[in-house]
Amino acid sequence: MVYESGYENTPTGMVTITHAPLGVSSVTTWIVKEKNGGLLVEMTGKVQSNTVLMQFIKRMLPADYQELADRFLEALKKDVDGEAVSVMEKV
Repeated sequence: MVYESGYENTPTGMVTITHAPLGVSSVTTWIVKEKNGGLLVEMTGKVQSNTVLMQFIKRMLPADYQELADRFLEALKKDVDGEAVSVMEKV
């Protein structure tokens, strides 16, 4: 499958918008905060789709968001050079 994705940095965090085939789209907001000597990432997401695909998406969403969070944390850890980073998901 081919996805188109874009991102924008905002004063409160980063927003990613992804468009997938069959009219599926998602908007994910990432907010990075300092906490207990490390960083905490809050992730919220919304998915839009037609009703036929929504049941399938609901089953696949937790794994997809976990993969997305893992990739985001990997990139963030490289940027902060070894600081403790954890994620709190609000899907």
